[in-house]
Amino acid sequence: MSRQGFLFLLMLVFGLAATGISPVRAAGDEVPRFLTVLQDVPLMPGLEELIDESVVFDKPSGRIAESMAVSGSLPEGAISRFYSLTLPQLGWAPTERGSYVRKDEELKIVVAPRDGGRVVRFTLTPR
Repeated sequence: MSRQGFLFLLMLVFGLAATGISPVRAAGDEVPRFLTVLQDVPLMPGLEELIDESVVFDKPSGRIAESMAVSGSLPEGAISRFYSLTLPQLGWAPTERGSYVRKDEELKIVVAPRDGGRVVRFTLTPR
């Protein structure tokens, strides 16, 4: 494992500890997962990606992508904390609640109630 990969894994474990998710479980058998269409955005443990609802458009001005994930039991605050701690480690700078920028792209994350659980919408657009 590269030094950068090790540091990412270490920061992910500490980020999970801050959200109340057991870092032992996250660092055990689970390998960090990333969204299918947003391969550099991690999928928080406890979220399941809705791959069929993902879309990607490549335009001359940049890509537009949307992905969704669901959880039956994660609180909204834990989801928001996970991404606010994890994304800056991957080069995303927070701009406002649920929005991050990196290079010429903006990532918005919206958490909403759905069927007694939560749905998380990730939207990537050119800046």
